[in-house]
Amino acid sequence: MANSAKKSFDIFSAHDYLDELVRPTYADFIKDALSSRKAITCVVFAWHLKDWIWAQYKTELQKNLGLKKENDYIQFLFAMCPELEVLQDLANGSKHFKSDRSTVEETKLTHGHASGLLLAITQSHLIVRTGKATYFIENLLEKVIANWDAFFESYLTPP
Repeated sequence: MANSAKKSFDIFSAHDYLDELVRPTYADFIKDALSSRKAITCVVFAWHLKDWIWAQYKTELQKNLGLKKENDYIQFLFAMCPELEVLQDLANGSKHFKSDRSTVEETKLTHGHASGLLLAITQSHLIVRTGKATYFIENLLEKVIANWDAFFESYLTPP
């Protein structure tokens, strides 16, 4: 592969990154959906997939989408999937202790959410609160990964 990663063992492409890092960390998190460690690991991988895509497909994305700079690409991603902006704040905030961005107001483990028709049964969740919405992190990640799948299908040439 002409444009492939050289410092990631057998993960050479954005497709590999999605299949070998993002999907498995999401699957691990879903099995233990109250694990902050597993949630943050998935968040970081799901956010940084954008770097792999830009590195591998920059010329194609610039030509086909009229993007000039990496920031144009990021803004395109935010327009396509606003939840990515939340992910960016979580990924950078968890990596650097705090973030200069103010999208996320709070993250926490909560208890007592009604589940389904049996309102007496409750569940606990890791939640993310922004000024606009409150998310269960598992739903946020599911939506982001679905958007990555749509992005790959719509805009990227398979390896």
